[in-house]
Amino acid sequence: GILGLIMLAYCFTLPNCPCRQEDDSNQTLAQRFGLDAFKLFKNRNMATIIGRQNEMSELRKYIDSDKAEFIAIYGRRRVGKTFLVREMFKDKFVFEVSGTIGGKKNEQMFNFLQALHRYGYDGTETPTTWNAAFNLLQQLLEKKAETQKCILFMDELPCFDTPKAGFVRAFDHFWNGWASHYPNIKLIVCGSATSWMVENI
Repeated sequence: GILGLIMLAYCFTLPNCPCRQEDDSNQTLAQRFGLDAFKLFKNRNMATIIGRQNEMSELRKYIDSDKAEFIAIYGRRRVGKTFLVREMFKDKFVFEVSGTIGGKKNEQMFNFLQALHRYGYDGTETPTTWNAAFNLLQQLLEKKAETQKCILFMDELPCFDTPKAGFVRAFDHFWNGWASHYPNIKLIVCGSATSWMVENI
């Protein structure tokens, strides 16, 4: 209480510092509320990832290694897993696909095929099994994997494993039977279903 009274008395000893009056009649509503500060994020250097230095360092270590890497990232939704990966490597992906939460097999397969076309697959084959789908991905990557670093990103991986789809077996065959033999291949997978990720990856 006494300290408070002392601080109050001290306030009366401070010099008078009038606030600067500015004419804001020409300011937009966004400027008045300070929202124009978000323009800073148009500059890519301003859009930094805060508090993820350790994770970023680990990712870079694996990506820069001289052997094939399988990187699994899991945790509850909306904690920044996807954002972290995309911000670090989005200009370097040779393939990226995201599973549809609650989607059926044909939806997941359609998404996968669309991603193949987006990254250069120009064939006419439409896969009906995951083995066939991963075979097309292998064809897409074979020449690239011999000469350049290939970063693949599969987001919401558990969504692809619909009932009786055989996704896990096909995925395992793709990695262990082919991709893991190419030092340039770096496969990143993300998943929000932690128990599925732990049991199947």
